[in-house]
Amino acid sequence: MRAFLRLLAVAGLLLLTAGPHVLAQSEGVVLYPKSTPGTKNPFSWLFGGRSEEKRTAAPARRTYEPRRRTAATPRPQQASPQPSGTVPQAEPGLPQVADATPAPPQISLNFLVIGDSLAGLLAQGLRDTYADRPGIVIHGKSRDSSGLVRDDYYDWGKAFRDILSGPEKFDGAIIMIGSNDRQALRDDQGAHEPRSDRWRELYAARIDAMIAIAKEKAVPLYWVGMPTMRSERYSGDLLAFNDIYRQRTQQAEVPFIDIWEAFGNEDGEYTVSGPDVSGEIVRLRTGDGVHFTKAGARMAAFFADKELQKIIATAQARLDVAAAQPPAISPLASQPRATDPLTLGPTTDQPAPLPRALRTIDSLLGIPMPDLAMRSALQPRPLAGPVAPLTAPARSEAGILAGPQMAIRTPQEAQAVFAEGRPQAAKPGRADDFSLRRSGQSITGP
Repeated sequence: MRAFLRLLAVAGLLLLTAGPHVLAQSEGVVLYPKSTPGTKNPFSWLFGGRSEEKRTAAPARRTYEPRRRTAATPRPQQASPQPSGTVPQAEPGLPQVADATPAPPQISLNFLVIGDSLAGLLAQGLRDTYADRPGIVIHGKSRDSSGLVRDDYYDWGKAFRDILSGPEKFDGAIIMIGSNDRQALRDDQGAHEPRSDRWRELYAARIDAMIAIAKEKAVPLYWVGMPTMRSERYSGDLLAFNDIYRQRTQQAEVPFIDIWEAFGNEDGEYTVSGPDVSGEIVRLRTGDGVHFTKAGARMAAFFADKELQKIIATAQARLDVAAAQPPAISPLASQPRATDPLTLGPTTDQPAPLPRALRTIDSLLGIPMPDLAMRSALQPRPLAGPVAPLTAPARSEAGILAGPQMAIRTPQEAQAVFAEGRPQAAKPGRADDFSLRRSGQSITGP
């Protein structure tokens, strides 16, 4: 056993000591491949040695080559970030150009909404409608439990006159009233039940009085009708009230805004929910079955807005026209004295000369020129000629519409046409006139 161990030790010693000589005499033939980085020699665990990873190649020798000088290019300077909410400042040395687009002129209108508690909700809906237009102001003057019947509780005729006579000027007024008018009306003859003949007469007179106040103050008026109610009897009374409102406003040429169908179903009956202004199904009425929710008030304002847009569009058009007109230039405006070779007379007592575009022939020549008539070829032509309706009824020379007494002149002709059924004699020259005329005589053909 000892001999075997000795033999093994001698063999290992020969391999270790004779390795480099064997490599030198082997004509470049490598008996053992070089270990790649990350691998180990089989005997490295026994004899140690320097690992392959620690061997670093000597840095390659770098040759120096002088660099040619070139013109230095300035590096773009990055703008320093600005905190949010600050306006970027213009670079120094650059002209600042202002925005040449002028802001459109804004109109300023005041609208008045009066009536009962429903009118107060309507005013709130109109405020939400014009929330993005601060120039349009809605003034709501509503009174709960009020109406046109109980003027002893609140006299709307007197209140309406006082509001329009005040310092605030209104461009339009809206009345929505009647939800509390299911009460008896009193006069010298006594109390009259709602919807009776005398009650209708007195109630219509009070409506006419409200319309007369608006016309007296020259304020455009709009009357909004009542919506459906959850109680069928209540709805029936308000539907009759709407008929009175519509009749009196049409007679006075005041627009009547009907919202009955907007707050009812297909049969015109009360419904809690319905489509809003965007088409979504939402709750429009409150739990009491009378008042509007916020969406319902916005829905009622949608129909009133259609009428108010006429006033708004007219006011906006007038403002746009006024803004488009150039400012008036006064030729005699106070200007510094100046000397101009084209100015006649002494320059000490005359204002500065006008631009050449504003000088007329009269001022250049010093003599008045006669006004020449415009040539006919330069006169503006109308867009269309006279209208000649093709279906207009026939008129006589005096302008009276032609009647049967003009078509049939004698009783004999009427007897022949209507009793005997004979055709009426054709007028000379008409398409059904088949007679031949010679020297003033009529010759009827066969």
